[in-house]
Amino acid sequence: MKNSLLFTSIISACFLFACTLTVKTDNDTGSPTAKIRNGIEIHENGLHAQQAFLTLEDGSLLADNNKVQVGQKVVMRLIIEGWQEENGLIFPEASEKITTDDGEVLVDEPALFEQSLPNGTPSENKEKLTLSAVINQLDKLHNYYLVSFKMWDKKSSKSLSGSYKLYI
Repeated sequence: MKNSLLFTSIISACFLFACTLTVKTDNDTGSPTAKIRNGIEIHENGLHAQQAFLTLEDGSLLADNNKVQVGQKVVMRLIIEGWQEENGLIFPEASEKITTDDGEVLVDEPALFEQSLPNGTPSENKEKLTLSAVINQLDKLHNYYLVSFKMWDKKSSKSLSGSYKLYI
């Protein structure tokens, strides 16, 4: 274990059968445009992010300042369109890299779904994909922690990438 900030990166296909999340931004006019919060920057290459926002483990929205505490799980919820379906399944893959403001790499996970979704997931789960990070230990103060991610379709060349910052 490093003698600095330890991040645990978790990815899951989250099944939210009992709750519905609605995100309303200050400039929300009810139009069908993308709803992106928390300073998340998205770069689309065939996959389209309808929504991207950060929540806490209990499902509550993270404040727009992205300030978290040590040990607090942060979940990025992605609602993505454009997956190529095959027999009712989609085949997502994702990577995540977390660095400090001075460039120190804390986490570099190249294939987060490799073990959990080797045979794909039902297409209705395309609205339930999440990437998570937890700051477990703080040995040195940093201005911010940059979380970079990429999600791609294993059955096509479509992808989506982006990043956001977390603050302690």
